[in-house]
Amino acid sequence: MKHHVVHIVESLAVGGLERLVYDFVIGRQGGRTSVVCVESVGALGEDLAARGYSVQSLDWNRGRLATVMGMRRYLSKERPDVLHCHNGTAYFFGSIGSRLGANIPVVLTKHNPRPFSGSFAGPINRRMMRRSFVAGVSKETTDALASWLPTGSRPPRYIPNGISLAPYQNLPERQEARRRLGWPAEAFLIGIVARP
Repeated sequence: MKHHVVHIVESLAVGGLERLVYDFVIGRQGGRTSVVCVESVGALGEDLAARGYSVQSLDWNRGRLATVMGMRRYLSKERPDVLHCHNGTAYFFGSIGSRLGANIPVVLTKHNPRPFSGSFAGPINRRMMRRSFVAGVSKETTDALASWLPTGSRPPRYIPNGISLAPYQNLPERQEARRRLGWPAEAFLIGIVARP
């Protein structure tokens, strides 16, 4: 059976969570995969759309209520089999949108150990989590979720974060890489992997 999975994210700007969702979409074999960005599409979302994937933006600047109703309309129309929300903001809009008519199974993946409390969405997210499947991408995050989930919730699962290694399979040799990048063969180089 080929299922339709919808990933909900704040945006698909370049970042770790965003890259993971991008890889999920590209790497999935069979079924249909779509993405809903609560805030904006971002560079990775634009790339997915150019490849023919469905990427929608709800533009949350219109306000919470309009965003919730936009999510509800989208889910009622698409009727996906699974809704996979990434972090608190996406979960807030996705879980409420699902419960307001679509009643789709919701998965929450938490990508950091920060609690949801302290915001408008925190208490609502906590209440909705009783009905969701919850996972953390690190042991620390999973432990934080376990201490925060309300009584009667399913225990969170620990699913280690990872990235696709496919782009790194055929890298050029060191000297060739230096030549392509315009660096002298004898130059001393120090590198760092990060995002702005």
